[in-house]
Amino acid sequence: MTFCKNILLLSFLLIGLNSFAQTDSVQFGKLEVKVIDAKNKKPIEYALVTIEKDSFRKSKYADDNGLAIFDNLPTETYIITTSFPGYSKTIIEDLILKAKTITKRTIVLDSKTCNPVINIDREPIIKPDEPTPKILINKQIMRMPY
Repeated sequence: MTFCKNILLLSFLLIGLNSFAQTDSVQFGKLEVKVIDAKNKKPIEYALVTIEKDSFRKSKYADDNGLAIFDNLPTETYIITTSFPGYSKTIIEDLILKAKTITKRTIVLDSKTCNPVINIDREPIIKPDEPTPKILINKQIMRMPY
């Protein structure tokens, strides 16, 4: 009986060592993306930065300094997409992340020019609600929604 226990214990130890060996073979890196405005070179706060590879996808918002940091990423080739309202979306393809290093990228976003909406009919776009009559009859009260 003790022989079976020793074999069972030994097999669990070997399985445990094998799982540690597999995690060491996967290399990880770190990615720092700084998002700045093209005109004034100031950081863009809360810009959305997304990295993806096949079915893997991770997104973060840039902090007050326009910086989005992704830790513990497997060494792969990624696509980075950066966007913010009022700016053109930027896509960087084939970003290679190296093991045990910090990969830094600065992404410059150009602001879009907005074309104003022109109202040709000169009618207000949003019309005010019609006022409710002061005196309501029973039929009007019965038709009111709850």
